[in-house]
Amino acid sequence: MSPSNPFSDVTSADLELVERIRGGDGSAFEALYRHHATRLDNLASRLTGAKW
Repeated sequence: MSPSNPFSDVTSADLELVERIRGGDGSAFEALYRHHATRLDNLASRLTGAKW
């Protein structure tokens, strides 16, 4: 992910999942989260200084 463009790695699959989430599909949220969970955990760790 580039700091100048945080959306540079958004895929068409991600966008499809977002549309499904917006339509109320909870399983789509889980799929999107699982796809990005490692990056989200790493970000949270850096922001808080916590080690997981």
